[in-house]
Amino acid sequence: MYYLAMNKQHWSLILIVTMALWATIYPLMATIRGAIDPLLLAFIRYALTVLVLAIPFALRPKTVLPTRADALRMSILGCLATFPTIFIFKGIENSSASVGTILVNTNPLFVAVLATLFAYEFLSLKRACALLVGIVGIVCTVLNGQSFAVLLEQLTGTGASYLLLAASLIALYTTFFKTFVQQYGGLTSTLFVAALGTVILGLLAFTQGSFSTVSHIAPSTYVVAATIGLVSTAIPFLLWHSSMKHLGVTAASSFKLLIPPFGVLYSVVFLGESLTVWILLGMALTSAGVWGVQKWS
Repeated sequence: MYYLAMNKQHWSLILIVTMALWATIYPLMATIRGAIDPLLLAFIRYALTVLVLAIPFALRPKTVLPTRADALRMSILGCLATFPTIFIFKGIENSSASVGTILVNTNPLFVAVLATLFAYEFLSLKRACALLVGIVGIVCTVLNGQSFAVLLEQLTGTGASYLLLAASLIALYTTFFKTFVQQYGGLTSTLFVAALGTVILGLLAFTQGSFSTVSHIAPSTYVVAATIGLVSTAIPFLLWHSSMKHLGVTAASSFKLLIPPFGVLYSVVFLGESLTVWILLGMALTSAGVWGVQKWS
């Protein structure tokens, strides 16, 4: 029991660092906004993830590959993990980045409900309340004192539908992907999904003409894109997937509530945005929500 408790604490610390890395995508994307096609950036993220993870995968002395049946199931789940990227872009285009951040990061709540419905885990009232506290913290952090009326107005638009669809698909993927992580490990599972995502996004970028802009992009933009692919994607994806094997999907997903507060904190430190009472309150609520989910898991 002591070992298991220490194991959970160990993974909790790893996931806090993971979310801190994941959140770097927000300030990094802010520095290259408009300088690179979004689909091309998404393709680069996934392609670099494949390249980075392929090295340790190839060096492993023994690797269990998915069966054909499992490969098909993982492909379906991989699509659920990839297409939300497109829906998020569409949603933000029709609403705002703030609404996008709030709605997309409600997916831990969807995960908790789905895990309960399909008998993966039990969602207690305490854990549900903790998740809601965390989501309220995200709203406080992202809105940063802005009027809730503006948010409610945007929630009724087309953009909100895209964003909620993205959150739902991410939740479906997360709920059912744990089985494959347990069977094949975090590295193999993450590499498989990243490879599928690279193919899907590559085809979409090609059909949309995104690759025609490659020669017009500044080298500095590629450096930032590469950093997003390594620091904000490859490493967090691998660690988060691996954590599902040691924590429940609800507990692992709850840490994603920390991504928006970390993102806002980076904006304050590196982009010169103001640190307000609303941000501090939001970060406190989000941290309390994540702590509650772990305590009552």
